Amino acid sequence: MRIARLVIEGGFLDGLDLTFSEGLNVLVGGRGTGKTSVIELIRFCLNVPNYTEQSGRRSVDHAAAVLGQGEVTVFMTDGDVDVQISRAWNEDEPRSNSTFDSPIIFSQTDIESIGLEPAGRLQLVDSFVTTKADLAQERKLIAQIQSLTAESRSIGRECESLNAQLGRCDDVRQSLALALSNEKKLSTSSKSIASKQKDLDKLNEVLSQLSVRSGVFQRTIESLESFASRLEEVISSLPTIEKWPIEGGQPDLLLPARNTIYEVSAKLKNATREVGSLLRSTSQLQKETISQRIPVDSQVRALRKEVEQLQAGAGAVARSVGTLKEQLAQLNTIATLKKEKSENLKRVQSQRGTALDALDALREKRFSNRMKIAERLNSALGPRIRLTLTRSAQFETYSHLIGQALRGSGLRYGELARQLAERISPRELVEAAESSTPKKAKKKRTLVQTPVFASYTLGAGSPEQ
Repeated sequence: MRIARLVIEGGFLDGLDLTFSEGLNVLVGGRGTGKTSVIELIRFCLNVPNYTEQSGRRSVDHAAAVLGQGEVTVFMTDGDVDVQISRAWNEDEPRSNSTFDSPIIFSQTDIESIGLEPAGRLQLVDSFVTTKADLAQERKLIAQIQSLTAESRSIGRECESLNAQLGRCDDVRQSLALALSNEKKLSTSSKSIASKQKDLDKLNEVLSQLSVRSGVFQRTIESLESFASRLEEVISSLPTIEKWPIEGGQPDLLLPARNTIYEVSAKLKNATREVGSLLRSTSQLQKETISQRIPVDSQVRALRKEVEQLQAGAGAVARSVGTLKEQLAQLNTIATLKKEKSENLKRVQSQRGTALDALDALREKRFSNRMKIAERLNSALGPRIRLTLTRSAQFETYSHLIGQALRGSGLRYGELARQLAERISPRELVEAAESSTPKKAKKKRTLVQTPVFASYTLGAGSPEQ
């Protein structure tokens, strides 16, 4: 498929109509006559990306300045197949009557940029890839990994909070053992005290159960409140489908989309109401638990007072035993919850590991394809032009992110970030941080950013990086 014609309506080159012949076409003219503008307008119309971000911005600005509020149209042909592509100054994507293969476009600036930036050289290699099917799968895997990482981080924070509470467990057990020993000594000195201690033990057991229930209800309420808040955020961020304009003609082609969004909104609002109902019922259970505790507390206080009258200090010991038993019951419940959270954390991290393995396999396949392209180009263009690919050698963004994370630590993070980025992959760094256990870096690195560096040689023995 070749570019056969270029037509411009509006702007600085309004009325320009160029027809290109097969083979080589050359634009000749003085400075400022529009030679570069023709190239950039073709690039703009076909939405062909530049090879570096900086040159990409310049190209868009150049095309926009020349086009003004006009429109550019490119005609492409391939035998009996004719494709017409148009793009106005305010359109994000081109309009075409058929699919087409984007050409490779180089401006003078592109050629200079490719020689300076590894990302540009790598993109040049990728332009020879015939299929882009893996890109959608890669984006899907990255989104899944990001979601699982966020979930893992959230569960990890919950586990840290539970661990902090469980840190008191040994102290509570020791204090309870001492209090029980004192209680036993007092109960052996008086049958009346022993009888009342048995009654207190039964009431303390009831208090422990009520305390555990109250803790479970409170955590459930907090979880439901958090979930309800997230649902409200989702509802508020639903897309708004604009009204169909009269100028667009009839029928309303966006009516199905508008109805679908309405149905999704209704379902989410219904889910919010159901969560609200659960929240109210759980809060009612919490109130009932608190109400049930009030008379039991009164009975316990009365019994402790009677015990104190029989033996000075016995009431304080009984109070200590009851409080410690209640705390231990709560901590045992938290320990069970911590175990569940830890198992859930392992499951999420395992799922993320599977996704990372799939992503690495996908990028290994892409690197293999790049190597084949490099071999083909070396065979065709060598020895004057030669390409060499090294996997996992682009880590500038990764190094910058590590530096941001270490900022304020008091370390020389500028140098340290670079060394870490060169020696350990993001996956290994995250897993080490999550486990709080240093791990020996593996030889194989799994990077989230594009993990390939491309270099080439211009001229015999003249390395250019």
